[in-house]
Amino acid sequence: MDELTQRITLPSGFSFDRAAAAAHVMEPPHTRGVISSRGFEEGTKFTPRSKPADVALSFNTASSPP
Repeated sequence: MDELTQRITLPSGFSFDRAAAAAHVMEPPHTRGVISSRGFEEGTKFTPRSKPADVALSFNTASSPP
């Protein structure tokens, strides 16, 4: 690229260098080493556990023990 296409000046007077903008990496310290997840679309797949046939599953909503 020549000098005209490397440095861009907008009508407002703002000027920037394309190579400097392309080389700029924004990585705040608190995000270093952070791994994002796409939820159910990736990761380890868990097989559903089978429920025992002889055990009744319930949710105790009583305010005091019986």
